[in-house]
Amino acid sequence: LIYIKTGKKWFIVGCLAWAVIALSGSISGVVTATASTAFYSLYRRMKVLVPIIVGITFFSVIFLLHGRDFKTTPAQYIDASGRIEIWQIVSDEWRKKPITGHGLGYMRFMRLADETTSTWSHTHNEYLQGLLEIGLIGVSLIGYCLFDYFKTFLSIVKTDEALSLACMMAGLLVNSFFNFPAHLWAISSLGMVSYTFIYIFPGN
Repeated sequence: LIYIKTGKKWFIVGCLAWAVIALSGSISGVVTATASTAFYSLYRRMKVLVPIIVGITFFSVIFLLHGRDFKTTPAQYIDASGRIEIWQIVSDEWRKKPITGHGLGYMRFMRLADETTSTWSHTHNEYLQGLLEIGLIGVSLIGYCLFDYFKTFLSIVKTDEALSLACMMAGLLVNSFFNFPAHLWAISSLGMVSYTFIYIFPGN
């Protein structure tokens, strides 16, 4: 939404947005924003690198003013925070019922049943959690819906609004590899909007 705006005000907003993303310390946030930017650039071919560079430069200044060390702190941005171990646990459990899955809410059940409290309430990977709970059948159906979504997007006039919606969906899908956006009401609501609204554009 920021990229489709023009003028100095929105340029500054874009720079600040990237500064906030950089300050978050989340590599998944950076990857998601980069993927959305790349998707946008693919269709608009606009020079969106400038606000990214300015934003990250702004972040670097703040970073240095806080007295942080670039040699040690970057580890924060590449720390998997236990994801690999959880993904292994979930993968092992999914293999017990790979076709139909264990049922919705099973990840939460695993958390409650784990007396060691080493299991999380969310997998931090929506695709893997989908396999665990609804199996290959359910994930395949979702995959078809997403295929039809982008097929529909490509078949309509690529207005700024349609492109913004598709960028939102692309960002959500990328973020789903590292987090659980489908389980957060604010982000999942944006996902529902970006999915459903694409079907009501003129020409569909």
